[in-house]
Amino acid sequence: MSKIRYKLFINDNQMYLLDTKKNKKYEKVFINLKKDEITDEQKFYFELNQFIRKSKIKIPLFGYKVLFYINDNINDIQKNKFKEFLEDYFQKVIFLKLSNQLPLNKNTVILNVTENYIDIFGIKKSEKYVLRIENVIFNNNPFNTIKHIIQTLIKPKKIILFGTNNKIPKLTDKINKELNINSYYYEDYTNYFLEE
Repeated sequence: MSKIRYKLFINDNQMYLLDTKKNKKYEKVFINLKKDEITDEQKFYFELNQFIRKSKIKIPLFGYKVLFYINDNINDIQKNKFKEFLEDYFQKVIFLKLSNQLPLNKNTVILNVTENYIDIFGIKKSEKYVLRIENVIFNNNPFNTIKHIIQTLIKPKKIILFGTNNKIPKLTDKINKELNINSYYYEDYTNYFLEE
């Protein structure tokens, strides 16, 4: 039985692939991905093929296993589409939910901040939860979205931010100053999940 060689994570329209043997990361913005979903199957397949070739990922005859960290919000139809496409390159696709892999506790909330939405991962009454709030609701202002979340839904003592939004460093500073909540991000916040 072959070991898991690759780990895969999709965040909004970006794909991250980690070769665990070489400890090398590959990433690409996909035109045919939006909000973690495939928008055009044929074009996505073409982009995926280009991504695999351009990254010079060699797939042996019997293939490797890939661990695919999926957002809790992905429906079964999308999950099956990803599986179908990825099985052309990998021997087996193993899905793991993001919420089960994050270091959550009752005092810590983890925010995935992208250009299109913010995912909130937390624990309330010993139950894990995942909420997605579209940025358009708050005029594409991620700080206003986070402020609303903190003031109405949850009262965390600590916030960890990751995601594809390049405003994460400024957001973190603003949360610390204006909301007085201990918040931080890792240096490589786009690849936080693969690092974790």
